[in-house]
Amino acid sequence: MAVLSPRAGIWLFHLALPLVGLWVLLVQPDFDLAWEDHVAHLVLVGLATAISIVLALLVGRLAAEHGDARLTLVSLGFLASAGAFFLHAFSTPRTIVGGPNLNFLLSTPVGLTVASVFVLASSFDLAKGAAERVVRFRKWLVMAILVLMGGWAVASLQPPLSLPPAPGSAELLLVVSVPGAVLFITAAIFYLRLFVRRRSAISAALVTSFLLLAEAVIAIPLTPNWHASWWLWHILMALAYGFVVYSARVAYRREGSLGSLFQGISLEETVQRIRADYRQALDSYVATLASGGGAGRPHALIERFDLSEGQAAVLEQAGVAVASEREQIMRLDALAEVGRETLVEVDEKDLIDRALRRVRPGFPGDQLDYRGVGDGIDGSSAPEPAGTRLTVPVAVSGLEAGALVLTRPRGGLSHREQAVLEALSAQLAVAVANVRLYRQVEDLFRRYLSPAVATTLLADPKQAALGGEVRDVTVLFADLR
Repeated sequence: MAVLSPRAGIWLFHLALPLVGLWVLLVQPDFDLAWEDHVAHLVLVGLATAISIVLALLVGRLAAEHGDARLTLVSLGFLASAGAFFLHAFSTPRTIVGGPNLNFLLSTPVGLTVASVFVLASSFDLAKGAAERVVRFRKWLVMAILVLMGGWAVASLQPPLSLPPAPGSAELLLVVSVPGAVLFITAAIFYLRLFVRRRSAISAALVTSFLLLAEAVIAIPLTPNWHASWWLWHILMALAYGFVVYSARVAYRREGSLGSLFQGISLEETVQRIRADYRQALDSYVATLASGGGAGRPHALIERFDLSEGQAAVLEQAGVAVASEREQIMRLDALAEVGRETLVEVDEKDLIDRALRRVRPGFPGDQLDYRGVGDGIDGSSAPEPAGTRLTVPVAVSGLEAGALVLTRPRGGLSHREQAVLEALSAQLAVAVANVRLYRQVEDLFRRYLSPAVATTLLADPKQAALGGEVRDVTVLFADLR
């Protein structure tokens, strides 16, 4: 039997606590004290409005940057919620408008139900075509919400929304609130599945936020105005989006950048595209380092991906390490190619030149040369004190035939690089020995055999093996005087 973790138990306790409090206030009317303060209500709902607007702008900006449909729909849900809170604050009696009015009751459940539609749509894994349409029509959807809320605000100044609530308003609130609560709960379930897959702080915050909003929407038609139970659902609304802001702040302090805040809820296609951009950008940065472009802060990547100082430092170290590994792989590949070549028919100098051309790309920014005997070889196999030059002798049959000389203007030669040059020296020694042996054998064969036979035997030494065959032949001996 599965048992909830302590953290999950605490989370469920906090979600259930408001419902328990609401139930206590409803079954014990003596506890449901009345407190009518219009200014306090205006401030509280205005705070929820401001939080929703900030979230809508933040998520909308990230949605536009990444072209992500889920973030687009989430931002639209925040915007619709902000409109609902604004209309509710706008209708506060004896502040902006005159007295009690129907809009004061209807604006919040209607606005939150509209928001729940966008929230539920955002919880689905949209197909590519549908996601592209959402992104393409984002501005039109924003305009539609603004026009709807603006038109509602104008209508709230006219009857019937400007008139006091009529009998039966509680039933009307219930009809409007239930769909919104169901949609919020459904969206929370889908986002809980997303949280299980990715374990991001933002997805967990959205699950909590949507459940708190569902509780608030349920409480609206059940609570009398200006009582403690009525204030409770106002607090739930503020907490719902305040919790998202808090989680975003925690994630920002951990990540250090806005760009990665809401990646935990982005569509999988967006996540894969961002990762591909990261790989491409890192490859470009590593290629720059490998080509001798110099180390340092990758400023283009910092601006492009909104990286923090800590992330930039990690990227810098990772880029240098990856560039070094790629250079080492190139050197080893070049050594393997040199070892596979058996070019015994080429000139000794040509053989060395071809080997150096293969290895030099593994030492970008350096000068790699071969010096023959008599060209000033010092015979040292260690870097010079300045750390800018390394000389590795090439010995053939125990005799010094030349040396590899690596010159690095920027200084600093690692032990691995010295090992690569020593391996190249050994490869060249074998290759040069093969060339010289081939020349000696060729000179010996051509002295006693015709050029055609010598060439055939050198190309296929098996033909020189001992053996023979029985044939009928005719032999003529003649003596000419």
